[in-house]
Amino acid sequence: MTTGISDYGSDPLVRIYYCVNPSVGTGHTFTISSSNIYAVFAVIGFSTAADAAVDVSSGYSQGSASTINPGSITPSGDGRALISFVATQRPNGTTYSIDGGFTETAENSPADGAYYGGEIAYLIQTTAAAANPTITASTSVLASSAILVAWSPMRSMFLAQNSRCVQGVMLRGSSIM
Repeated sequence: MTTGISDYGSDPLVRIYYCVNPSVGTGHTFTISSSNIYAVFAVIGFSTAADAAVDVSSGYSQGSASTINPGSITPSGDGRALISFVATQRPNGTTYSIDGGFTETAENSPADGAYYGGEIAYLIQTTAAAANPTITASTSVLASSAILVAWSPMRSMFLAQNSRCVQGVMLRGSSIM
């Protein structure tokens, strides 16, 4: 995997990794290993993405809130895949929704002392326009970090997004092909 863009936040921290033209099949294995981390991990795949990958990005971290906004981006051209990812701390049982026409592909509720919660969603933007989605948590979360990126069209790519802090691992995945 190659690190695609900068980290956003610190606790939780969100980061994007990407792989262009991967060898793909019916199953994939992703491993997160470290000591003293709480992690939420989401994977999404697209059959068309460029070698350069990231067109524009924005990110934001905040304290206690029930709405999370990664910030506005405007892709530089048509046909971009916009990816939103959020990671949150506490409380258990939190669920998420996103507006702005985004489709959620994976969600995981936080579990105190085990892992963070998170949501990954995408929007295929056929005509370039400003995007500024709001992620809504079912209850106020302790802290959150969110990221929004626009990817250029063309070849195959896998996108993995990760949030980490202090102890344990949770894996969730989805694929859009």
